[in-house]
Amino acid sequence: MAKILYFVTNMEPMSISFALEHKESKVGICLLQDAVYFGCKGKRVNGKLAKALKQGIPVFVT
Repeated sequence: MAKILYFVTNMEPMSISFALEHKESKVGICLLQDAVYFGCKGKRVNGKLAKALKQGIPVFVT
């Protein structure tokens, strides 16, 4: 279970980067509103989101 959960509501790739910086804490990312669309289809966020998934960070979509 994630100790820190990031709620991302926009398409800014930097918001995903914050989750990637936590090495010692269990984190999760929850995509909301516009972030859902850009997380699935957007080119700017896909690289960071793919990296988060490869590192085992759970991503939730609402």
